[in-house]
Amino acid sequence: MNDLRQGIGEYLLKCAPEALVKIAGEELEATVSAMGNHAKYLFDGDAKLDDLSGLVSKELKRRKKKPASTKARLLPMLEDWRATAVKDRPYHLSLPVWPAFAAPNNTIDGLLPTCRVLGWDHFVEVMRDPGQNRARHEVIYRGQRGYDWSLASTLTRQFSDGRIPDEERDELLTYFRLAMRGRGPDLTAMEDGDVWAYGQHVGLATPLLDWSKSPFVSLYFAFAEPDPENTRNDSRAIFCLDMTRLKGALPELFIEPRSNDNSRLVNQAGLFTLTPSGSENFESYIINSLQENTAIDFDGFEDLPTPEDGFEFPANEIARKLAPFICKIHIPNVRRTECLAMLRKMNIHHGSLFPDPFGAAQYCNDWLLRKIQEDKDEQRAAIEERRIAEAEVKATRSAERAESSSQEAERTSQAAAGTSLGEQVARAISDQAASIDADIDAEEWARKVIQNYAKLESIDWVLKETTKANVKKGLSRQLGLLGAGSSANRLADVLVDIFEAEYRKTNNLNFDGKGKPGYDFFAAARPSPQNGEGS
Repeated sequence: MNDLRQGIGEYLLKCAPEALVKIAGEELEATVSAMGNHAKYLFDGDAKLDDLSGLVSKELKRRKKKPASTKARLLPMLEDWRATAVKDRPYHLSLPVWPAFAAPNNTIDGLLPTCRVLGWDHFVEVMRDPGQNRARHEVIYRGQRGYDWSLASTLTRQFSDGRIPDEERDELLTYFRLAMRGRGPDLTAMEDGDVWAYGQHVGLATPLLDWSKSPFVSLYFAFAEPDPENTRNDSRAIFCLDMTRLKGALPELFIEPRSNDNSRLVNQAGLFTLTPSGSENFESYIINSLQENTAIDFDGFEDLPTPEDGFEFPANEIARKLAPFICKIHIPNVRRTECLAMLRKMNIHHGSLFPDPFGAAQYCNDWLLRKIQEDKDEQRAAIEERRIAEAEVKATRSAERAESSSQEAERTSQAAAGTSLGEQVARAISDQAASIDADIDAEEWARKVIQNYAKLESIDWVLKETTKANVKKGLSRQLGLLGAGSSANRLADVLVDIFEAEYRKTNNLNFDGKGKPGYDFFAAARPSPQNGEGS
């Protein structure tokens, strides 16, 4: 889409009103592309859409080469389009696409350098970037299911403002050391960081955040769990930290336990960051520390909040400077099961990341759920296949009926053109020959059928359904005796139509049932007078 961020044009096409889709047809995508930056008006609840309406009308007229809808008719459609676009627009579409970064400065992303990728497979491609694979700069990752979740530890979440008071933090660590006496390893001689790490392992609310040196393990944790019902979550998120860069300025931030009794941590290539206590949350602590250490030049930066209804967050210089240290990547929350299937092929799943009974149980539960879903998918596919097959059979039958009607019309046309009755009857019999087991002499059958019909017909019989039914019955019975078998009724229908058309033509029969008698067209089928018979 020209002049539109990737994903914006596709979103607009998806939420276009049905009335506009009907008018634009195949030209809608080109029309959206032609809007360029004017498309931003569809995300602005206060913008006037008159100019955009004129642009759309002009573009449709140019492309469809016929009179287009007027600006006045298109305007309410564009207003409906805007209402849907503003209401349903996913948050991540406001962000630039990797490698550009914005600093949204809102309640969702704060001042974190933030961007989006086009899908989880695009994220895998991004991880090939040299900046993510430098030997001298070790990057660590954290995946989270909710796009609007902050970097909050389990202890941070206990406090409404997201800040851990010094006193509560120190008291909790002291209580835990005392509570562990006689219940496990001696924690009295361990450093605070190791005590927190042990507590994290056994379920204590701690100021630690789990990270992994593998971006794909973090991708797994971002997509592992389904969203709760009735929850809107358009994207999932992965945070990236350059541990090598940050260790120089913030050595106390990272905890890498040296004990070998945490197999989960080993299998997940895991480590922890320690959320600072006091007046700052995790993100602001890092950003402020970088500013204080002059690692980042914030000259000219204004800490102005982004309007909630802003259409997009532009890339800026501060975000570009911060991104090598810390950043957040939004991933569209689609094709979740495909993502997990890809990771399973990389041996990233519950069974490998949690080498304990819990991991084994979760791995088996996951297998069962996948198998049940696959069975449902196969059943739906089988039902759809049957539906398609039945539709094809119906279409074939309709085509056969249409062909039969066409043949009947052709026979009627031939009769009107002067083809003799005997030839019409013989041709109808020949057309059915393939479905009749007996040997057929079409001309002989035709002669006998016409003779029989002469005995069955009566004046204006074509206008009386009962008389017409009797004619068909008599012809069908005779055809059965001749050897037509199961085709007798079908052939009798065809012959009745032939005889009716001939009767109407010969007797000048109109719709009122009136006509003048004509010549006797059955005379040729009657036996000639012989030996004094007849006159």
